[in-house]
Amino acid sequence: MVLNLNSIRKSYRTNEGNVSVLNDVSLTLLAGETLALRGESGSGKSTLLHIAGALELPDTGSVEIDGKELSKMDDTGRAAVRRKDIAIIFQHFNLIPSLNVAANINFQANLSGPVDKIKLEKIRVVMGPGGKMIREICEATGAKVDIEDDGTIKIAASDTEAAEAAQKRINDIVAEAELGVIYTGKVVKTVDFGAFVNFLGTKDGLVHISELQDARTEKTTDICKEGDMVKVKVIGFDDRGKVKLSMKRVNQKTGEDIESKKDE
Repeated sequence: MVLNLNSIRKSYRTNEGNVSVLNDVSLTLLAGETLALRGESGSGKSTLLHIAGALELPDTGSVEIDGKELSKMDDTGRAAVRRKDIAIIFQHFNLIPSLNVAANINFQANLSGPVDKIKLEKIRVVMGPGGKMIREICEATGAKVDIEDDGTIKIAASDTEAAEAAQKRINDIVAEAELGVIYTGKVVKTVDFGAFVNFLGTKDGLVHISELQDARTEKTTDICKEGDMVKVKVIGFDDRGKVKLSMKRVNQKTGEDIESKKDE
């Protein structure tokens, strides 16, 4: 369910007394549906849209947008709903003359504020050499990404899918491996001394040949090959911050931590 209006009533006070505009109006609009409201001028269409769009509250009745009850929110809460969940295109355009079409479209998205905040030392990583990484993210997703000096990231996009795609790419870049956590990864390279596994976004780690299996391993490719999906456990970090992984400490079929089983 996207939008649900239940028993909406709304009236306005005039010099001639109260005028009832909406009287016990209910409707439900599901994802993918289109609804047209028709009526004479003054019949309450705009008032109903203002209520549905979190611009006004009804006198009685309830309004839910994706399960959020608007009458239980303050002005700030309803403003957040308007920025994220619903929007109204008014009959008379209210464009900002100093902005072009694309900037006007993205203006509302920019008002949504930061979607994430990263550590200051990660800013350079997300930007990439000469801004290469951030440009690639923008070109690939169609979103606009701004990173402020304090690590605040703002993403503006014409649709949710593009914004989420940009955010995922950034999260993949800044994600940090956690000691003792088990991940599913892909073998991206095998060498004489072990296998490199991509296990967290863009992060790779090394499974030393001694950590491939309990028994002695003669060749890395006897245990895994490039493209294999494997379960790995983070067992440490070297002095350069590179991640050390283990396959032998994880049940490759179930993903269970073998070490924790031994401790039980």
